[in-house]
Amino acid sequence: EIETWDDTQGSESATVWVRVQQIDAGSNQTDFIYLYYNNASATDGQNAAGVWDANYAGVWHLGEDVVDEGTTATHSDSTSNANDGIQDGNVEDTGQIGDAQRFDGTDDVINVSAGTGSSLDVTTAATLEAWIKMDADPGKGKWYDVIGTDGKMSLYLGGDSNSKTELNAQFVIDGKNEDLWKVGNLDIDPGEWVHVALTYDGTDVKGYINGVLDFTENLPGTIDSSNNDFVIGDWLNPAADPMQGVIDEVRVSSVDRSLEWLEASYLSQNGSFAFNTFSEEESASTDAAAPVASITRADANPTAASSVDFNVSFSENVANVDASDFTVVTTGSTIANATVVVGDAGDADESTYTVTVSGISNDGTVGIDFAGATDITDSVGNIVNSTPLIDEVYN
Repeated sequence: EIETWDDTQGSESATVWVRVQQIDAGSNQTDFIYLYYNNASATDGQNAAGVWDANYAGVWHLGEDVVDEGTTATHSDSTSNANDGIQDGNVEDTGQIGDAQRFDGTDDVINVSAGTGSSLDVTTAATLEAWIKMDADPGKGKWYDVIGTDGKMSLYLGGDSNSKTELNAQFVIDGKNEDLWKVGNLDIDPGEWVHVALTYDGTDVKGYINGVLDFTENLPGTIDSSNNDFVIGDWLNPAADPMQGVIDEVRVSSVDRSLEWLEASYLSQNGSFAFNTFSEEESASTDAAAPVASITRADANPTAASSVDFNVSFSENVANVDASDFTVVTTGSTIANATVVVGDAGDADESTYTVTVSGISNDGTVGIDFAGATDITDSVGNIVNSTPLIDEVYN
């Protein structure tokens, strides 16, 4: 999924989300993603919904350009669930990844129509996550609601003191409102981008800050179903305790993501690129030419030998050369109960081969040609031209 693409000369940049099927433990320098670019004729092959697995109930990049205090812009959900949000006063700002949305701390929210039975009405397990940047601490005993659903669950930031802000959670479990206030330990500083997440597995609520476990609270049961909307910037609309600051990359999952998952999410999104390394840029191949071959005699001619060798020289290194790539061609009364053997020509490259034809008798000529279905290719997959430049025979 392409979130941003800027090909302005001198400031080229892009944000592209890629679904990696698996990264094996200890796979350093063995698992790769390749990016090919600067091909103006390439078609747009992105599949945004396919990037996010079925456990994602919603993914909002929040990079849309909107009019401040507007109420009509759409904030798209990248998953196939199409849980798009509607602007209500917020405005775009610089985000952790691309653009994000700023909330004024008064009445700005993004409203996502949800309700009972929707993909956002998760009950048995859940993960809430977002990147946030507070303008200032909310103050002792005050809080900012970041995301959530009234009567169900919310992620919020609470002021333990005037200068210390902690991650907090609220879940409605089996009809009981569980407000996890002042359970966190890690301080969230204003003016800094922070990745915050809550998970629930049917037993424990866990809070994470920048991929680090902050707290665990035992609350066995099932999250209540709710017919209320999902809200970004608060958990109510109209807002009650709205966020004052910027929110980016909001996600809701119907499973409890692991510590390793959330740590990897943080490391791959925090801009340090500590989660991966980059190789040197490679030059793209523009080779579209098929390799060509010359077939010449390697032995004296004419000959009475029952076995002869041919030199097969290609215009470049090739692969997949074997006996099935050649057919024996005879004229006159020559009998060739042919046995074809392909061998290396004895040099250091893969552009020359020795082809031996055995089982020859009587008079006439004998030669070799390429078989019709040859799979001889060069390094970029071009199939060999089946008509040799030179095609010598033995008499």
